[in-house]
Amino acid sequence: MSSSICSQGTGVNKGRREFGEASVKAEKLVKMVNEIASFFEGEPDRNVALESVAGHLKRFWDPRMRREIVRYVEEQGGEGLKETALAAIRAHRDKLVPLEQPAAK
Repeated sequence: MSSSICSQGTGVNKGRREFGEASVKAEKLVKMVNEIASFFEGEPDRNVALESVAGHLKRFWDPRMRREIVRYVEEQGGEGLKETALAAIRAHRDKLVPLEQPAAK
């Protein structure tokens, strides 16, 4: 798949070059977490919105998915993520992937 095709929608083409097939998964996770963040952006209290995004990921995402999105943020800077999604993942990293569990490699 060419990087021009990957850049449509989420803008994670940089991750695709560096992660290969894993970036296809990252691109899907970026899209999903952005949709979740969009829903919670209606919350007037920003801290509640960030906690809600992270809480949703913790409750409904498989641990492997959470590790992958955290790794993507840590290694790629979260390219393509909405600001709310990125802030939620950074602020609640330990809730999403406990310290004894390193991000997926």
